[in-house]
Amino acid sequence: MKNPALKIGKIAALILSFIIFAGISAYLTLTLLIKSEDIVIVPDLIGKEVVYVLEILTDLGLNTKVKGFEYSEDIPKNHIIFQQPESSVEIKKGRDIKIVISKGVKNILMPNLQGLSLQQARIIIEENGLCYGEQAVTYSSIFEKDNIIAQVKTEILKQLPSGKVTDASVADAIHIAQRSLQRKLQKESTTFRAIFNDLRKELAKKYLQNSSMNLIDIAFNLGFGEYSSFSRAFKQWTGITPSAYRA
Repeated sequence: MKNPALKIGKIAALILSFIIFAGISAYLTLTLLIKSEDIVIVPDLIGKEVVYVLEILTDLGLNTKVKGFEYSEDIPKNHIIFQQPESSVEIKKGRDIKIVISKGVKNILMPNLQGLSLQQARIIIEENGLCYGEQAVTYSSIFEKDNIIAQVKTEILKQLPSGKVTDASVADAIHIAQRSLQRKLQKESTTFRAIFNDLRKELAKKYLQNSSMNLIDIAFNLGFGEYSSFSRAFKQWTGITPSAYRA
């Protein structure tokens, strides 16, 4: 006759083994599910508009790194001509996707530089693959050399690409105290912030209308740390996105 205790021990061992096996299976399944959530498939970006690419990569949890800009006979301006990794590759979220943006065909229209500072004009000239020529100085009925607003505008234009323009930095550059600058602008019925925003808005329109600069470079040259900030600001100014304005 079999020992009842031995029989119970075998049953208990089987039950324990089943519980351990089930636990391991559940753990492995959960681990695979978590890992699969961290993996995304790289989309095909070639020929896509740069703003669309920024949005889709952000939605996938991937970072965008601009590797460079090249002229292309086949790919329109501000569209992607190269990507790394290639499409259909599985990568983890948080990884970088390197892209090269098309400058379009090399034949360009002469950009309108009126109203821009010398520094901003040179940026557009270089972006369009042109060479800086002779410089002349003349009088203007729009910008008075010694007018406080003109001085502030000129200094903002110089400092914009740094992304660190403040009334303090401008006051320091034109050698007056910050509070003195605020009082002088108040006498002109304006503020530093109003001048700053109006100037950026007008520059943004000029860049979008008259240059081959891509949208990311325009954002940086206007002092925005990232394209999304520029896009939101431009939509507040005009009611439409930068890409829609340029179209």
